Amino acid sequence: VDPGSKATGFAFFTNHARPHAEPYEHTLDRCGLIRGKTLIELAADASRQVRLPDSVDVKVILEKPQVYQRRNGRTKGDPNDLITIAIAGGIVLGVIMEHNSITEVELAKPAAWKMGQTPKEIENARALAALTASERAVYKRCIENVSASLRHNVLDAVSIALFAVGRKQRRASPTKAVTGGGPPFWCPNCGQYNGTHSKKCGFDERT
Repeated sequence: VDPGSKATGFAFFTNHARPHAEPYEHTLDRCGLIRGKTLIELAADASRQVRLPDSVDVKVILEKPQVYQRRNGRTKGDPNDLITIAIAGGIVLGVIMEHNSITEVELAKPAAWKMGQTPKEIENARALAALTASERAVYKRCIENVSASLRHNVLDAVSIALFAVGRKQRRASPTKAVTGGGPPFWCPNCGQYNGTHSKKCGFDERT
């Protein structure tokens, strides 16, 4: 779960009994965005979206907001905003626990599941790259009604889940020379950064 004050991303990965068609034991089952203008609306939307079959045991991994201290002693952003995010995360966690059989809850700081300080564009591209073709189809189907400006919340949740099931690998961040000086983009299809990325590979950067 990637908590937010008004938009919280979630992703469910299923633990399959081998053998099965996918190369991984844990695969993306569904994902989406929980929204609400108020915390009450957020809880109501969560209640509609996080119900799983009664026979399923669930492990929850939730991002733990973190205050970043700069060298000058100031913090990055307003720490008070993180309090609201933490409250939202707690509400969604409570709803998940109400409707499902929870076996474990784990809190992960951003630097842990991102495996370092990584720009959001790169982290989101890595999450897509780590998915199989069928999982990517699941993701695209689940975000059809999610605004493009909010899809990063869903991808963050996917990335957190990938970290939880051991399917994330550290990659070096691209330099400005590699990215052509623009916003970094790593293509999950051909494995190249923008500046060296070829449109011929068939992957649309806007998706």
